[in-house]
Amino acid sequence: MTKREVPLSPERQLEELVKQTAMAGHSKEKPKYYAHACRGYADFKDFDTERMIEDFAAAFPTIPKDEVRRVVMHGIYYWYMR
Repeated sequence: MTKREVPLSPERQLEELVKQTAMAGHSKEKPKYYAHACRGYADFKDFDTERMIEDFAAAFPTIPKDEVRRVVMHGIYYWYMR
């Protein structure tokens, strides 16, 4: 018996996109939102968060922009800075 795949909600799709983008900050191929300045530590400034928020809000119009901002900032903290 195979497990039936359930489509992800827009909120979950947004979370996955933020996770992939934030985690890519540690890879050799940097994401398009990565703007690392040469510092010895991880920082929110390593990403163009305003552009991420604008682009992701446009990609997920059913999610309020404040919620997109919260998910982006939390995702960068959780998946990149920790």
